[in-house]
Amino acid sequence: MTGFWDWKAALASAAVVAMIQLSSAAAENKPDSEAADNIEMMQLIDEAEPDVAFLVRLSMMRGHLGQAVKAIERGHKEEAMQHMMHPISEILPAMGNEFQRRKLNDPAPALKAALETLAHGDMGDAKAAILFLIQSDQEFAKAIDLARSDNDSLAPDTAVLLMRSAVVEYAAASEYGKIIDSIEYHDGSAFIDEAINLLLVPMQRWKLLNPATYEKLDRSLTQLQEAWPGELVPDRSVLSLTRMLALVTIIELQINRLRSSH
Repeated sequence: MTGFWDWKAALASAAVVAMIQLSSAAAENKPDSEAADNIEMMQLIDEAEPDVAFLVRLSMMRGHLGQAVKAIERGHKEEAMQHMMHPISEILPAMGNEFQRRKLNDPAPALKAALETLAHGDMGDAKAAILFLIQSDQEFAKAIDLARSDNDSLAPDTAVLLMRSAVVEYAAASEYGKIIDSIEYHDGSAFIDEAINLLLVPMQRWKLLNPATYEKLDRSLTQLQEAWPGELVPDRSVLSLTRMLALVTIIELQINRLRSSH
């Protein structure tokens, strides 16, 4: 019918706008220590080489979306929506005009549309839309040549920043050794998974070049992953933040040693 007003769509759209505003406000009003950690992490990413910063944020966005899919599969609609809010309110604004500069389509409209679909309550369609976004995100990454040279630093540098971001998420998820925020916990897990995936190819080369240091790196990565034992959120932290930070530093040193192997 001409002029028919889809009030459900309007309400869902209004709800999404409200969620974006609330999410942005929440990011600005985090506890001082958590806000300082986030600001410092964002500065580290901003100071990275442009391709590294771009790939870090793409990987973070893919991690958030992957967790949204898992939440939908568990039937947790609100949790899925929160995972989707992070790219909209935090990651994409930090990327500025990077998509335009690289002649890539801005994913923001499609992401907001997927969020509106989920707000309608259609989790099946929302899951399909999110999976399409994840695939698009992988295509964006292909705009960067991940194998520019045998000693390319792109994947390793990105992985280390993702690991540091994962520890920041873990810190936000825990308080006095107790896990209090499942969203931040799962975000950290997703960032670790993205980091490990980025290291798969260079690690195959490093294993041949320097088997001893490769074994040490593999062991350190396994120890760091133990902080996230599975999808089920533990009551208490498995590793202390001090131990996690130490492991990331050790991993970075081991990666640098492997990169210098000939």
